[in-house]
Amino acid sequence: MRFNIHPMSKEMLQNNIGQFLEVDRVIGRDFWAIDNFLIELPRKWQLSFVAFDDDLLVGFLVASEKNASIHIHRLAVRREWQSKGIGEALVRGLIECMRHERLPITLKVDTLNSRAVSFYARLGFSVVQKENDRIEMKRLSQ
Repeated sequence: MRFNIHPMSKEMLQNNIGQFLEVDRVIGRDFWAIDNFLIELPRKWQLSFVAFDDDLLVGFLVASEKNASIHIHRLAVRREWQSKGIGEALVRGLIECMRHERLPITLKVDTLNSRAVSFYARLGFSVVQKENDRIEMKRLSQ
């Protein structure tokens, strides 16, 4: 299994929206609709990345600038492609993109998703707060 990481563009997303919706289903709840993917957010197209194996979308990361930080809104990898380094490569792509800026990277995960909490902790994120069924995590710029 091989994959390549690329910046996400609106045109590429529109041309592959069916694959994005399919990959998003691995989240398990709170599925995104087409409008969620297409919403315009500050710097979204500069901060979001995709992973492809030829023409097959195997993962994506959607991020934008929010409240003096970069916020990861969504990270999803096809189930059969998980644990192959794709999620890590997508997050590291964002970290590399932000290396010259002093903005922290934030995200929220489901409190029941201990696998995601561990994944982000390995990438330098720490728990900031717990609220209801979500855990907020942050990675400070280095």
